[in-house]
Formats: sequence, structure tokens, C-alpha cells
Amino acid sequence: MITVLFVFIPFKPGMPSDANPLDPSWILGVNYAVSKGWVFGRDFMFTFGPFASIYSKGYYPATDDLMMFGAAYLAILYMGAALYLARECVWYVVAILVAATLFLSISPDALLLSYALLVAIFTFKTAPVVLKTTTEKNQLTIFTAILFSAFGLYPLIKGTLFVLYFIVAFCSIAILFYYKKWLTGVAVFIAILMSTFFFWGYSGQSLVNLPGYFLSMSEIISGYSEAMMISGDISEIFAYLLVSLVLLVTISKIDSSKVLRLYLGCVYLIYLFISFKSGFVRHDAHALISANALLYASLLLVLVAPIQNLKLSTVASMICAFFIGFHYLTLTGAITYLTNTYEDGLVGLVTRYQTEDRYTLEYEHSLTQIKSRSGFPDLHGSVDSIPINQAKLISNGYDWQPRPIFQSYAAYNPALATRNYNYLLGSNAPENIIFQVSTIDDRYPSLDDGLSWQILLSNYHPIKEIDDFIFLKRNKGINAVDSRRLLLVGEYVIGKKVIPPKNNGLVYMQLDIEPTLSGRLLNIFFKSSELRMMVYLKSGAVRNYRIIPSMAKTGFILSPLIENSVEFSSLFLDPKILAPNEVESFAIYPENKAWAWKQAFKIQFSEFNFPLKSHKVEMK
Repeated sequence: MITVLFVFIPFKPGMPSDANPLDPSWILGVNYAVSKGWVFGRDFMFTFGPFASIYSKGYYPATDDLMMFGAAYLAILYMGAALYLARECVWYVVAILVAATLFLSISPDALLLSYALLVAIFTFKTAPVVLKTTTEKNQLTIFTAILFSAFGLYPLIKGTLFVLYFIVAFCSIAILFYYKKWLTGVAVFIAILMSTFFFWGYSGQSLVNLPGYFLSMSEIISGYSEAMMISGDISEIFAYLLVSLVLLVTISKIDSSKVLRLYLGCVYLIYLFISFKSGFVRHDAHALISANALLYASLLLVLVAPIQNLKLSTVASMICAFFIGFHYLTLTGAITYLTNTYEDGLVGLVTRYQTEDRYTLEYEHSLTQIKSRSGFPDLHGSVDSIPINQAKLISNGYDWQPRPIFQSYAAYNPALATRNYNYLLGSNAPENIIFQVSTIDDRYPSLDDGLSWQILLSNYHPIKEIDDFIFLKRNKGINAVDSRRLLLVGEYVIGKKVIPPKNNGLVYMQLDIEPTLSGRLLNIFFKSSELRMMVYLKSGAVRNYRIIPSMAKTGFILSPLIENSVEFSSLFLDPKILAPNEVESFAIYPENKAWAWKQAFKIQFSEFNFPLKSHKVEMK
């Protein structure tokens, strides 16, 4: 019970930071959005929902009660399921369950995935049980419905969890109906539905906007693998797949009915698949998700089979988890993670009990530190920051009015990019934008929110530069973007040089490159191949950047190449200043798996011009 409480509940929450511009910014940004009552799925779109703080454990005064209540609810239900399943187990099985739960503290994603598996095993054990009295049947039905009610909250923490929890719920209701437990199956469905409504409303969201939240997740999920994939050690992937196969074979030999083995096998298959995608699509320290999920899945089998039958799967999963884990964590680091779970939990619990305002004061101090280090000026009117750095913006107390996809790297398909474009083009566009040329994963610098760059150049002007940040002010008068003039539409071949047409303005390129059928399947079940673009500049320099096809469909400024904020600012004076950066030719090619992409692709080149105005820019 102590372990579950300290793993789930952020008694000692994290404070805002500017240690890096990405993660602290989305953590603070999501909490800010909840506090303002912005509609998730419409005004604010991200992989996380209004209960994201349960995952991030990030402190925000206005959402702390929401975080603590939601986390405590999940902890109590997890505890209830675990205690029920362990009530007749010998001591070493209980010890294994404690260890399995404790290891989840290393990866919050694995923690969020774990409950679906725990409740599925509960269903596996209770579905075929025949109870004698009506009282016992009703008690088990109520208890089962309560456990499944958490399925309504998990997707509101992280929207991408919807796939796992929906499939596990569907399979569980099906197995309950198979054993003619009609009332229990219906109760489970109602409990999930009602808890979804309750927690959505409790977070300050209107029920009419709930469908839009889940629909927005489909846009986000559909583009994730292509845009966010990075490569890693392939031996980790092979090890994970091999041990997953061992687990599935072990389940097929459990002493139970074929239907129950099929049910458990299906649940494990979808759990292992989603854990695989979560850890290896973005193959860096995210691989810890897969390692922890695999170890948890293996250890949990002690609840359904004798431990002597699990020697191979247990040893294999431990070896695999440690093999993957120690590529990203040292032994000392792993031990520190585990011991801090208890230490931080205890210290945080005492702090919350003894000093009510302690964390609020720490939060305010953190924001003051970020503000003083940023050196940003006072700004009048609404403000947004592109592409990231929301922590600096919020810490300065600006009136933040963000684009729907508030971090530009995540606007990774045409639908998402167009949402941001339309917002910046509309009447509610921010009066000020804090801009920086910055991206992730070595992408082409103008690719993130590339569709919106033309609005920044047409409808805004620079007023101040501080370090690498440009402060843009919205132009007075008509809010419009000069139309692009079509230059050329051509068909080209992967790996061959492409020469852009000559013109007097900026070259705007829309790229339409499609995967093969094999490439589409590969992207669904794992991830496709990265596309790179070798760029040859007028100066003689050569650059190599990554291209995201789904982002490139809506277009981006190809030439001149703009690699930093100073060069972007130069565009407002005269694009000819960047003549050495003009792209004379380029070639697009796959990093590997050439068969995943069609050889022929289309490009539409346009000339983009905007009115040049001389503005006084204050430098710092």
C-alpha cells in the first residue's frame, strides 16, 4: 500500500524550470491551460489531457488539488486490485508484486500502461468464478465496476492511452458476457462512461467538448510515428520482441480454458505492442518505457501461473529489462530512482501536512528565477511563443494566448499545421510573438509551423532582440497574408538533385512524397525510414537536415536557408542580405529502407513576397 501511494501520488511535486525549453514548458503550459478553462481538443491540442499533471507531477497552484485527487483515486483503485489479487498469495509473490510496482516509478508511461494489465488479470481470475449467493455476486459486480472506472480517467491524463484502455475494456466486457455475467459487463461499461464524464467535468471541461478531445487525439496519434521517430540500438528491439514472444508462449500454456488464455493473450499482445511503440518509435531514453513495461508484464504472471512455470519468462524479462535499462541508467541512478520514491513521498507527505503554502512559495520562487534569467521586457497585449519556451513566457506574467498546437514540433501533419495557421490569421491572433529559430531532431529549420512563417513575415514586425529571441509585434491594419505566386510544379526522383526555380522572393516549397504500401504498414506497426535532405547553398556550403513528409505537405520556406534567429530577423530588412544562403539545389533521400518510399514525388514551388518595412529593433 505504501509503495502504491508513493509511486502514484506526487506528494513532492516538480517545480517549473528553464533547464531545457521543451519539457518544462509543456508541463507548465498544460497546467496553465487547465487553470484557464481552455477547451482541450479545440483551443488546446496536445498528446496530454487536462489531468496531465498526474503524469508530469508538475506543481501548479490552481491545479494541485486536481492532480492530487486524480492520483489518489488511481492509487486507491490500483491498491484495491493488487490487494484483492494478492490476498491468497505466499509472501514471495507479494514481494514480487511490490518490486514490479516499484520499478514503474522509473517510467511514468509504464506506470500509466500498467493498470490495464492489472485489471485484465483481475478479470481473468474472476470472470469464470461462480458465486453462490446474490450478495456475493452483487459485491463482486460493484467492485469490478469500481476498478474499471479508472479506465475513464487514464485517457484524460494522456490521450494516446485511449487505444489500450478501449481495447482492454472491450475484451473484458466480451469475456464477462461469454461467462454470462451480463450485469457485470453492463456495469463495467456504465462505470467507464460515467467516470469519463465525471472527471472531464471535474477538470472544468464541458461535456459537449469531450468528443472533440478524442477526435483531436486521432490527428495527433496518426502523425506521431513518422514525425517523432529516431533510431537507436537495434539489439534492444530484438531483445524486447524475443522476450515478448516468450511471454505470449508462456500465456498459451497456462492451465486455464482456451477462451481465458485467448483473452489474456490478446490483452498482453496489445499491451506489449503499445509498450513497444512507446519505447522504440522515439528510440532514446523512451526505451525505458518498454523495459519497465516488459518486466512488469512478466512479473505479473505470478498471479495466474505457478512460479516454477515462469522461470524462463521471468529470467528472460529481467535480463532484457536490465540490458535495455542500463544503456540509459547507471546502477546508481536506478537505485536512486527507486529509493527516492519512498524518500520523496515521505518528505512530501510531511511537507504537505505541516506547511500548507510551502509548495506555492517554491513555485513562485521558481517562476521568479526563470523570469530574472530570461531578461524579457514588459509586453502589452496577448503573447505567444514560437516554437516553444512557454515557461519563460508564463513566468513573465504575460497574457498567453497560444496556437492550438502550442509547441510547433508537434504540428506534424497538415491538419494540425493548418489549425495553427488559421489561428494566427484570425482576429484573435496574439499581439506579440516571442520567436526563435529552433527545432528538434535535426529538422530543416523552417519546417516546424512552416505554414505559419509567412504570417509572421507578413503580419508582424520585429521590435526587440534579446539573446536568440526576436520579439514580434502585430502590424496595425488589415490582417492578411500576401498570396504566393506559383512558380513550378514538377515530379522528381528520390536521391536525384532538384534545382529550385530562380525568382525575386523567398522560395516556398510544398513536398508531396508518399510511402509505399509496405512503408505504410511499417509505420503503423513500428516506424518508417527517416528522410534526409542534402542542401547545396550559393555560398558553396552543404547542409544535411531531416525532412518530415507530413509537415512538408503544407509547405515551408526552402530558400534562403534560415538557420538562426538573426537570419530570420534579416528577412524583414531585405531577404537579399541572405543571398549566400540561397538554395541552389538539394536532394531528398531515405536514411535506410529505401523500399518504404515511392521513388517519384511531386514538389510545388512558389514565390513568397511580403512588404518590407524598416523598423527600429532594440538589441540586447
